[in-house]
Amino acid sequence: MVIGQIQEKNPNNPHARISGVHVFCLNILDIEKERERKHRSSSFRPFNTLSESMKTNRSRAFSVQLDKAFKNEVPNFFNSVARPVLQEIQFCVQDKDYLAKYNKEKTSSFDAFVKVIDQGPISQDAYRKLAVLQPELPRDHNISDARKNINEEMNKQAPINILNAENISLTTTNEIPHINNQEIEEDILKYIGKAGYRRITNILLFIIPCLIKQNILNTDNPILHVHLSGDGRNVGRKIKHVMITCTVLDDIPNINKADSYNTVILYPGVKTMRCCNK
Repeated sequence: MVIGQIQEKNPNNPHARISGVHVFCLNILDIEKERERKHRSSSFRPFNTLSESMKTNRSRAFSVQLDKAFKNEVPNFFNSVARPVLQEIQFCVQDKDYLAKYNKEKTSSFDAFVKVIDQGPISQDAYRKLAVLQPELPRDHNISDARKNINEEMNKQAPINILNAENISLTTTNEIPHINNQEIEEDILKYIGKAGYRRITNILLFIIPCLIKQNILNTDNPILHVHLSGDGRNVGRKIKHVMITCTVLDDIPNINKADSYNTVILYPGVKTMRCCNK
């Protein structure tokens, strides 16, 4: 019986001889499985020679296998009522830490991270380096997806429109820059002659329900006090840009906080009354 199994496993070599000890004292199928396992393990490239993407893919595949193994072993230790859930696994490979989370995090937590990063501000590269040191932090792609969803929702509620502002005078400056970010500077230069704006009615329709919920506005009083203001900022040492904002004066506790001011118009140039009248 055993010899027949061996010949089926090795049809190309019918004259092969196998020690009687291996045939009668060990299961030949287990031996072959062990040989295959050793062959697979020896075929893996050293971890330190892999690219970052390959390291991530291998670690992710390893985490998936651990999840499957966990589910297979659960019936051996718990009854069906217990319902144990694997939440996360942390492991280290050649001084590189990995954290696998099996339960999706709530989107609200990602939104909170977006707010903190924008208020920092914390650059994308800086956050990636921080996430490497603290594996429990959300991944950069999760933060980017959350920011994208926020922007899409805002564009639905208060879309950004483009206004032709070619007649606005444009002057370069050698003053100390308030914003020294090359990426922002390039974006401003691309929109010379254009102005982006949101309708103040759309902004108010978006924030009024929150103010009513916070008991800041009284539904019995239809009067709303809105303040418009604007100021210029130096972007790099090349150009000024002007931002006009609005805020609800009824929100007295937060009137001095930057979060209470919403951008109505943003354009490159110098602040003048003629531009504001447009």
